Amino acid sequence: MKRSLPVLLTACSTALAVPVPFRAWSDARPLPSEASFATKLPSFAACGSADFDRSKRSPDVLTGYDNLTKLVASLKADDPLRATMEKTLEQTRGQLVKAAPATAPTIPASLAAAVGNAQTWLEKNEARGWQAFTASPDAKSARNASQAALAAAMLGKPSGALAALLTAHKLDPHNPETLANLGGVLETLGLLGEALVVLDAAMKLARSDVGAFGWSNTATLNTNRGLALADLRRWNEAEGALSSALQGAPMLAEARLGMARVLTCQGKVSQAARWPAPHPPSAARC
Repeated sequence: MKRSLPVLLTACSTALAVPVPFRAWSDARPLPSEASFATKLPSFAACGSADFDRSKRSPDVLTGYDNLTKLVASLKADDPLRATMEKTLEQTRGQLVKAAPATAPTIPASLAAAVGNAQTWLEKNEARGWQAFTASPDAKSARNASQAALAAAMLGKPSGALAALLTAHKLDPHNPETLANLGGVLETLGLLGEALVVLDAAMKLARSDVGAFGWSNTATLNTNRGLALADLRRWNEAEGALSSALQGAPMLAEARLGMARVLTCQGKVSQAARWPAPHPPSAARC
């Protein structure tokens, strides 16, 4: 399963006198055809229950594993390199499972507990980065911290984004966009129970459903929630969340790819191959 940056809802530039809301980020590369994607679905979707605990591995290790997974998924079925790379991926996964076996994640009892767990993870895994950010000028403003989070996420540094978003949340605890961003980053880092609690809190606080560029704020929240549920192997719930997301924003690539994974893992491969296409399955084709 390709892992990419979470869907983000935040402000985009400190250089602008009037902040312009950047309420959705998604992988904007061209989506593959149904035929080409169908051949990639088995390696695209990590469906098994035996997996490793992402929250116990460093961001660099996770990035290397995710890039290898992405490489294997990009190879055609008849590519002579594919068998070798699939073996390498399986060996890497086995090493990670041995070093950090998955355990059933606990769901925090409250938003405060979820945020506290996230900070504890950061202090354990990225203590120097956390200390550096809290001492930086960006840590004095919720808006600046949110913008720093966007920059970190776009650079593929989820732990940096987490530090910034925890700071932004502390300064502005009732901002639903900060919570939406935080939930997506927590999902990326494997803190799945915390992600669900944070995203549920964001949904309750959301004030407007229409963001910049026409994206639905509810859709981005449902996308991040669906991805977290998929990582928990709660396939039916994940399908429901992603279906809701796609009703509000049919072209969100993260939601479409997430839906492809969820359907594949339920044995609905023919349906899954249709989701990365430019039109939803129900759309009329010319």
